[in-house]
Amino acid sequence: MGARNGRPRAAVLVPTGERSRSPCCGDTSSAVSDLDSDLARELLEGPFPCCLTTLGADGAPYSVVVWCGRDGERVTVNAAHGRWLGNLRRDPRVSLVVVHTDDILRYLAVQGAAVAIEPDEGYAHINALSEIYEGGPYTYSKPEHVERFRVAIEPEATRVVDLA
Repeated sequence: MGARNGRPRAAVLVPTGERSRSPCCGDTSSAVSDLDSDLARELLEGPFPCCLTTLGADGAPYSVVVWCGRDGERVTVNAAHGRWLGNLRRDPRVSLVVVHTDDILRYLAVQGAAVAIEPDEGYAHINALSEIYEGGPYTYSKPEHVERFRVAIEPEATRVVDLA
């Protein structure tokens, strides 16, 4: 563990159910219940950027920035047909990081698997995300032109980091 700009680095991700005490950062990894922490709730319920990474057919990581939300103990994202959705259909493993825009040393990291990919009927899910991120309904495409999907991600390991 080194330091960057005088601040300690975060500990590694720990599988769900295990806890880590890092000498520099205190408790940084824990069970899925971390999604109920104040910071995780703020990040998943607010308009914060989410970097989602899937695995390509060759095993190479493929990252995109998406809108995310939460549904109970799952993280949800929305997708149209494309490379990363195809990656998830082939290999459901996923990693995501949601970063606080006021301080990048406050973030939520999740490793897990896509457990449901369902049609977003009437754009209900993307419209709900758009209300959070844009303040109104989704306007970039229409249901009759572009099929969208609600993706539910089951966390297997989480890390909530607040080094502010």
